[in-house]
Amino acid sequence: MDTLETKPLFEKVPPPLTIARICTADWCSQPGEVRALIEGGDVSQLDKASVQCRVLSILQFCFENNEVDFTGKIYQHYLGAPRAVAAWLAPEELLRDLAQGLIYAPGNVVFFAKLSPWEETLPSHLRQLLKAQIRHLLQSALRAANTIGGFAVGALRTILHEADSMSLASFRDLVEQACLLLSSPEQMLDICLEVFDGASELLLNESLPGREYFARSVFGVALDHSEEASEATAPHHDLWGFQPVSLSLNPPVLTSYRRIDAPQLERLAAGDHVRFELARYPDNMFFVELPTFDALVESAQQGVVTFRCISYPPAFCASARWRMRHCGSFVTCQAMLDALVALVEKKQNSCVLYPLLVENKSPPEYLPLGPAYDFREDLNECQNRAVAAALTSRLSCIWGPPGTGKTQTVVAILQELLQRRPEERILVTAPTHNAVDNILKRYLCVAGSTGAIPLRVSTNIRKVSSDLMQYACDAMDRREFNFDPAARRRALERIQQSRLIFTTCAGAGLGLLRNEQFHTVVIDESSQQTEPMSLIPLVKGSRQAILVGDHVQLRATVRNHAKAMGLEVSLFERLYMGGDTANDALSKPLHVRTTPYLLPIFRGLVCHQQAVAKCAAFLFRVFWRRILDIGLKQMLVRRSYANAFTSY
Repeated sequence: MDTLETKPLFEKVPPPLTIARICTADWCSQPGEVRALIEGGDVSQLDKASVQCRVLSILQFCFENNEVDFTGKIYQHYLGAPRAVAAWLAPEELLRDLAQGLIYAPGNVVFFAKLSPWEETLPSHLRQLLKAQIRHLLQSALRAANTIGGFAVGALRTILHEADSMSLASFRDLVEQACLLLSSPEQMLDICLEVFDGASELLLNESLPGREYFARSVFGVALDHSEEASEATAPHHDLWGFQPVSLSLNPPVLTSYRRIDAPQLERLAAGDHVRFELARYPDNMFFVELPTFDALVESAQQGVVTFRCISYPPAFCASARWRMRHCGSFVTCQAMLDALVALVEKKQNSCVLYPLLVENKSPPEYLPLGPAYDFREDLNECQNRAVAAALTSRLSCIWGPPGTGKTQTVVAILQELLQRRPEERILVTAPTHNAVDNILKRYLCVAGSTGAIPLRVSTNIRKVSSDLMQYACDAMDRREFNFDPAARRRALERIQQSRLIFTTCAGAGLGLLRNEQFHTVVIDESSQQTEPMSLIPLVKGSRQAILVGDHVQLRATVRNHAKAMGLEVSLFERLYMGGDTANDALSKPLHVRTTPYLLPIFRGLVCHQQAVAKCAAFLFRVFWRRILDIGLKQMLVRRSYANAFTSY
């Protein structure tokens, strides 16, 4: 090797790419009639029984050889008109193959929509068979939305109207797929308001308040991630290659082997949403835009990363090089969506506050245990009243500006609860690891070695404060247990034996805590996070909730499209500033006093916020669909969405 020649540590320039084409296909494995059909263009071959039995393999052959146009001719021939269906020789097998073949050519879902209403165009046995494939058809419409736009949206709406009903989990999965697949948050907003909202009324077998609460919250979470993905920086220059995979009827799991010092490897984590873009155009085929596909990181270990594809990648995926766009973590979004399903599906079995949160009704009365609370000398009068109220209420909202002793009050509540209810478990949460560590440190300072031993649970042990490592179950063996089943089992046993657990709100729905139940849930800094985020710990069977925060100081940080669904209003703010039912559910207004000469300022802010919140809540409850349909779209995209009188 020439000593002046330098070789890069990592591949920087994608190699030339030549992809398979029909004109150069190997026809040895295909019968003559298939060759006559595809290469010769003799569509009359499609009427033969032998060809109809091979439709799925023909669609796979077209996919492997990057033949897109001819697949449309196949679907047009079989589904173009109701009379075409009557000519099928093996109807059940053919219909099943056509539906399954959409994984390779999702845009052809429009032909299934053209047959609507199915009750009039299909025999009953075919109609039932096709209804069993509705979920697959809907996913295909979403996968095609970025390429065929309004046609896919129309097909999505039509197919949803053919469904008889839909579970909350299935509806949630559909919205989740949309926010991962659609590249434009404006398109996501359109589909939520024009398609999913109407479908929720027809398909979800829930009460009106439950249905509206669920749909609005799910839309908010999905829109926030959709906008986050659209704001992602341009694809990184580093190149990604994948191992070959066999064709299947589901999007594959791709494996990429990487050097341990490769860029971007260390920032990837399970649950991250990524979007891959072809690094170089093929030499033998023209694309208007570079092909892309979305995936979720399934695992990221030293030297190897696996990706679960959301849509089927191109057939030449393994022979090409790709650039990756990091669209943000989707783990927290999944936890919030799971919490929403659990709340509306299980109702009071998941959270005793369900009537208040969803139906604006008072929750069941709380039966306090133990003797009356004696005021403590280390707390002032207002703090003592807050502790006493929290011990006798289903719901307590403790508000106070910074530095007014909210954390000290929470610690006192924890001590009293642990003493009065020795058999019940308490979960203490906060939005961030730092906030969780702060309240745990304060508890340790006050309780010392005499109180219940707390347990710090984290999905990422590196984010736990070093002086709290002895309380972290993840660090029992001074290592993370993700790659050690024995350590994981011991950690789970320790969690199940613990009465007092500290974690983040998102962490309460992940990992070892996913299936745990708690009687009392405390959420510190709850005004700084969205309502679905607060639901993650609350739906773990909670019988009592204590929310602490300051909605006057900071609100939850959400993006513009999610604000259209009211996602920026935290659960703390909604309950604290709520109407008569919410105020009745609270034992009494719980304020932690501040400096006397600052109190009039805070009172003025709170009164102003209450007036604005009540007015907004009324408008949102009565007119939210009508407002969102046109007005908020115009506001979000900063252009007229629909104005027939605009002159040009």
